[in-house]
Amino acid sequence: MNTLRVGILGGTFDPVHIGHLHVAREVRKLFRLDQIWFLIARTPPHKSRSKISPEWHRCSMVALATQDDPRLRICHYELSSQSGYTIDTLRALRRQYRSRVLFYFIAGGDTLREFATWHCFESLLEEFHMIFVRRPGGRSRRLPADVDPRVAAFLRWYRAGDAPWDQNSFLIDVGAPNVSSTEIRRPANAVRMKKWVTPGVYQYIRKYRLYEKP
Repeated sequence: MNTLRVGILGGTFDPVHIGHLHVAREVRKLFRLDQIWFLIARTPPHKSRSKISPEWHRCSMVALATQDDPRLRICHYELSSQSGYTIDTLRALRRQYRSRVLFYFIAGGDTLREFATWHCFESLLEEFHMIFVRRPGGRSRRLPADVDPRVAAFLRWYRAGDAPWDQNSFLIDVGAPNVSSTEIRRPANAVRMKKWVTPGVYQYIRKYRLYEKP
């Protein structure tokens, strides 16, 4: 049986937007992955629950955004997990699927500066492929100077022709649109929101009056 190659794109997705979809599709093509799973996070401990939309809204929006592409799936694992740590999630998925699936975790390049504070970050780098996607607007092909040396030792820029099954973690630039969920949620951007999310997600946001001032 062939091994399924799956990218895990984690986030709160509040809301999911065209930048998330662009990253998912470009990473899938570059690394020749079979699927991308959108791992919907519980409310992170450092964020106020009142500022994050309920899980059912975020799941519904991801379902609407991905419904036309069977290679994009939803993963609900963290919503029912007792642990919110990435290493625990990936290990649990690996136990569940065993050798049938090879996982790649996709994170924003801005997390590199704090990655050494992640729980068991060295184990993440040793056990799994990590793909860090650079924020739009960056030009330098060098690793950020303030990345912890313990992280930098595992990391390099992705180059065309790299064998994506190599035991490495990569920093890549996929030319993602410069848009963020935080910007979309701001009331001042209500009119421009329509170009930042898919039509189905836009209609959902309007229907349930998400991100409107109370």
